[in-house]
Amino acid sequence: MRLVILFLLSALVSSALFSSAVTAEVFRYKDKNGNVVFTDEPPAGMEKAEKIEVREVPTIEMPRGRLTEENLQQAADAVRQDAEPRSSYNLVEFNEPQNESAFWSGSGNIVMSVAASPQLDESHRFEVLLDGQSLGTNQSGRFEVNHIDRGTHTATVRVLARDGDVVETGESITFTVHRPSVLN
Repeated sequence: MRLVILFLLSALVSSALFSSAVTAEVFRYKDKNGNVVFTDEPPAGMEKAEKIEVREVPTIEMPRGRLTEENLQQAADAVRQDAEPRSSYNLVEFNEPQNESAFWSGSGNIVMSVAASPQLDESHRFEVLLDGQSLGTNQSGRFEVNHIDRGTHTATVRVLARDGDVVETGESITFTVHRPSVLN
């Protein structure tokens, strides 16, 4: 019984504390079984209901920050910078094949060679994309492609960090591979 009374009292006080406007009146009385009851409305016909003064709870409003695209971008940039130090490259380029070159390859096998200046950081790797598809990654800068189709292709070289993030992207090149055909 006391537990019920304590529960009701704590619920009443909690609701008074956490309500946005504490203007309701609180009354206390004993029911026919002798239990103490707290309520916001006095029961009909009960003159013995005692009005309880509830003090207003002091509240403060915290200032709200304005979330903008710029704030989000600044936070994302800070996280990226803290994640791993990045090196800056003056040049990331193809040595072979030359941009806008055309050459014959009977078997369709070619070698692509890339380089960076300054030299590639030991935590970074080269990645070559041929027609949008990755040929893999390595630190040597040498990529062999077997059975490439005849025609014009586009290649891009990127430098990747250990976690796979792109550190630098070189200029894309285009080249044309000529191969014999059954018709020729």
